Amino acid sequence: MPSKVVARWKARFLADGAAGMADRSSRPRTSPRRTAANIAGEIAVLRRQRLTGKHIAKQTGVSAATVSRVLKRAGLSRLKDIESVTL
Repeated sequence: MPSKVVARWKARFLADGAAGMADRSSRPRTSPRRTAANIAGEIAVLRRQRLTGKHIAKQTGVSAATVSRVLKRAGLSRLKDIESVTL
């Protein structure tokens, strides 16, 4: 009985020929549980108001870890990344 890996490579070869043998990315094609765009936008707006991650999490109802991931993805994870406030 062939292993799962052998069966997978055989199926790829039968479906795509030699081109199916090339390396493929292991990155998922979709992220169905990704934070909704409207929540991510609200997190970014609140961060630009110079709120901390914990305050943003409390206000938006998501976890602090989620806020951290969204801010990192948006390039706003550090205070110095935020546009300076002019007085």
